[in-house]
Amino acid sequence: VLQSLYLIVHQERCNAKDIGILLGIALGLHVHELVLEVRSREVYKFPRSLFIVNTLRTLKLRYNVHMDVPSLVRFKSLRNLHLHYVEYRDHNSVINLFGGCPNLKTLTVHRYSHSSVKTFTISVPSLERVSIYNSNGGQVDWGYAINAPSLKLLKIKGICGLGFCLIENVMELVEASIID
Repeated sequence: VLQSLYLIVHQERCNAKDIGILLGIALGLHVHELVLEVRSREVYKFPRSLFIVNTLRTLKLRYNVHMDVPSLVRFKSLRNLHLHYVEYRDHNSVINLFGGCPNLKTLTVHRYSHSSVKTFTISVPSLERVSIYNSNGGQVDWGYAINAPSLKLLKIKGICGLGFCLIENVMELVEASIID
């Protein structure tokens, strides 16, 4: 078992096929924590075949990662998900991603104000902690819809300018911090 892999990618030196091979090897070794950071002008498309991993506990994706999430996602063991300036194909990619994480406890999201997904829907029954950071505030035509019955901690920074933020079914919420 591989405990963790931290992969920093400069695509000028490494192509998408090489990255896919490295990720495939790590996942084949039942990696528990995977950090993928893409530091280049080129966007790296996260392989659709890697959305069915039962051993991954923590996934951190940073910067120029594009996710086209299929309808079948199985991250059964995923407890922690960090999405730093990740781009998504569409609204359904976001819904599919969270729908495939039935045991997710902690979610951290950093978004650019020019994100293509207007409504960022977070619906995860097991989710206990959510931290959202909006770069340069928000846009009046997009926002968040959060449905998390087990949510205990909610932190949102950069809410000024958002069109909406719908928070429902959070009966266990203990602490909330909302900063413009």
